[in-house]
Amino acid sequence: MNFNKDKHKWVSTGLTDKGNKRKAEEKLNEILREYERLEIEKNLNTNTKSKLLFSDYLLNWFLNLKGQIEEITYEGYQHNVNEMVEYFKAKNIYLTGLNPYYIQEYYAHIKKRGISNNTVLHHHVILRKALQNAVKTDLITSNPCDKIDRPQKEQYKAEFYNKKELKELFGVIIGDPLELIIHIAAYYGLRRSEVLGLKWSAIDYENKMIKINHKVVDTKQEGLICKNKLKYKSSNTIKHHTKRHNTI
Repeated sequence: MNFNKDKHKWVSTGLTDKGNKRKAEEKLNEILREYERLEIEKNLNTNTKSKLLFSDYLLNWFLNLKGQIEEITYEGYQHNVNEMVEYFKAKNIYLTGLNPYYIQEYYAHIKKRGISNNTVLHHHVILRKALQNAVKTDLITSNPCDKIDRPQKEQYKAEFYNKKELKELFGVIIGDPLELIIHIAAYYGLRRSEVLGLKWSAIDYENKMIKINHKVVDTKQEGLICKNKLKYKSSNTIKHHTKRHNTI
């Protein structure tokens, strides 16, 4: 008697059974994404340009970005890309059939949720990058994102503590484990990632300066990681280590 049985593929995570539930789930998601990427690549190789769904192309492009951009940037793209893939997959639009009208329709669709223009701009930037790659690889002849108006960026209005508010804050955090971190961030205007990335070697006591050349970021896949290079060259500038102001 012949029975058809499903064959399951087992992949070791290399993790112990106890205390690694979160890491195991993340590893599973990573394996599934890699499997999905390979399946899409197989479809890309077998399908002609005219039969290539834009949603499949977009997802494959995104999955191939892994390792090419910073982890925190990749994770920032992920939610937006997933939303785009879901939308365009439902529309059943082919890559060669994607035009400026469909893209503008998508922007109108996400704006109905009340999101900011800056978020729409983030979607636009990702779409343009993905489609520019399609142009470079001769899948399409021109980038439809170049034929529509770039979403306007909203002006960011920064808010900061005045001297009175800082004095109150410093009074509240006395003895707190984060006291030193808050003082450094307040005096020198450092980002959270820059403060956490400070090392003793960054402090030049002789010249009274601090060099900002490391950062620590929190990623879903790898947790806290230290980066030796900052995103912008201006982030590597030397900031003077001055004495505390008497007014605070």
